[in-house]
Amino acid sequence: MKTMNQSKISSLLISSLLIIVVGLVLLLGCANINQNNTAQEIQTLKEQTATQVPCPSYAIQIMPNYIINADGSGSWTADCYGAVYKCAQGGKDNQSTTCEQTLPVPVK
Repeated sequence: MKTMNQSKISSLLISSLLIIVVGLVLLLGCANINQNNTAQEIQTLKEQTATQVPCPSYAIQIMPNYIINADGSGSWTADCYGAVYKCAQGGKDNQSTTCEQTLPVPVK
């Protein structure tokens, strides 16, 4: 026969496992959605960058540390044939994109 403490521990363990399983399901579902958004976001950033730099969008690589905010503003680093550009975009009121070439990082 189980004691009251054993019942409470069993109940707590089951509840904890259920929370973990639900969290994993939600996390995996969101990860799949974010992958699709990420590909679309990167393509958009390539196209926006191409309007500001002398490179076609297909030749532009967007570094993974880009930031896109809920209001549409953001910043990112783009590389095109070894030239590195820091780009930014304003929010909903100012959607203009600007890119400025930075000095390349020396290879060691």
